[in-house]
Amino acid sequence: MNISNEDRTLAMLAHVLSLLGYVTVVGGWLPPLLIYFMKRDSQFVAFHALQAVYFTLLVVVATLAVAFIGLMTCGLGFVFAPVVPLVHIILGILTAIKANSGELAEYPLAGGWARNSVGL
Repeated sequence: MNISNEDRTLAMLAHVLSLLGYVTVVGGWLPPLLIYFMKRDSQFVAFHALQAVYFTLLVVVATLAVAFIGLMTCGLGFVFAPVVPLVHIILGILTAIKANSGELAEYPLAGGWARNSVGL
């Protein structure tokens, strides 16, 4: 697969911009989704953008699950609350670095879904 510098940069941006949900009102799933629609003709960019969207949505579900467990256990579950965003940030940065070097790095669960969606 021949990957241009622009494609590698956009793939990296999809992962980095997915982390914006922590600092802005705009959800972290929106910027990678826009990148996906802009460059869905490139399988490399489409794969990375789509898996960033999928993983961000998984993080939202995991956050809601941790909050629910926290409420049901009288606050005990909130001990694990910082783990979800921390994992998202670490995996987002590592995957962005790999995407910028031209690799098809995958998030857990989301990577396989994106690979199937794009047809890789």
